[in-house]
Amino acid sequence: MLFFANFVAIQFSYSLVFWLNGYHRLTLDFHKDSGLLFRNALSLGLLIFLSVFLGVNLRSSVKERLFEIKIRESLQQDLKNFPGTNLVGLSVSRDDNAKIIILADVRTPYSISPESVQRFEFKLPPAKIPVELHIRSILTKEASARGWLHLENITK
Repeated sequence: MLFFANFVAIQFSYSLVFWLNGYHRLTLDFHKDSGLLFRNALSLGLLIFLSVFLGVNLRSSVKERLFEIKIRESLQQDLKNFPGTNLVGLSVSRDDNAKIIILADVRTPYSISPESVQRFEFKLPPAKIPVELHIRSILTKEASARGWLHLENITK
């Protein structure tokens, strides 16, 4: 699609440049300035169609990305209450039942409970269709010579 859009844009641009530089006078209908519009109607129509199509596609992509950013920020804020946790991955997809599935990969020294997931899901930004949050707890403990690092954060 991008190749086709570039092809049409280049074709329309060189037609316009030729017309502005006087090459339109070489044709038989040099007395009619409307000839430019007629000769390039297909290119202009395709250019407008592609502009609208790609603009709508861009707008949709930006909205999806902003939604993902809000989800990430919300989850990171909620995970601050769990010492030693770190959000390492986030994927947003739609399933066949018309709902959004959010899969968050969290490195943590202990499993995140279903009750906590329910609280996190409640705090997520609103969406037009139902949202279901899945948290994958990747059990990881960090230690130093003084002890477990996630336990040090609790006592501070």
